[in-house]
Amino acid sequence: MTKEARIRRVQGRLRKIGFRVQADGVPGPRTRQAIREFQRGYARAKLPVDGNVHTLSRTYRAIKWSAAHGGRCSEHFTFREFGSKGNGAIKLNRRLVLALETYRKRVGHGVNIVSAYRDPAHNRAVGGAKCSRHSDVCGNPGGDAADLVPELSFNQVKALKVFTGIGIVRATNKVRHGDVRPGSVELPTTWFY
Repeated sequence: MTKEARIRRVQGRLRKIGFRVQADGVPGPRTRQAIREFQRGYARAKLPVDGNVHTLSRTYRAIKWSAAHGGRCSEHFTFREFGSKGNGAIKLNRRLVLALETYRKRVGHGVNIVSAYRDPAHNRAVGGAKCSRHSDVCGNPGGDAADLVPELSFNQVKALKVFTGIGIVRATNKVRHGDVRPGSVELPTTWFY
């Protein structure tokens, strides 16, 4: 297989997963960025986040697996679930996916992601925090946070020891936001809505 055909195949698989790239066989900056974002968010294995993919690499095999399994980034979640509701871009932190898998196990059923990555324009449009962990602003890489349908109490979520940021609905004491910002799972940053 030629290099162009291999890149075209990778691009086609990335498109199937949900990344917005052209399947043109040219390994340009958008393709390399999509590969980096795939590597950063794929939770079934820790991949190098370098934007490179070779036929025998773990990244190549992971992209192939994900495309063949509905665009999954983990056992229960897909990359598309974490895409911006604005421009559709996908940015995702592997630690967030692993945290949500733990959360899902505790809830005992599927988890609805209300909002995950927000491109900066969408974050402003929905009134998101200026330096939101959802977005790639203020030096944040983006994709570090998810808003959820509130089901578990603050104490239940804190006991999971997977989130370093927890947003709580004051009226119910249930968690609607979890993130993996720099910090401690023992003493997460908390706030109320």
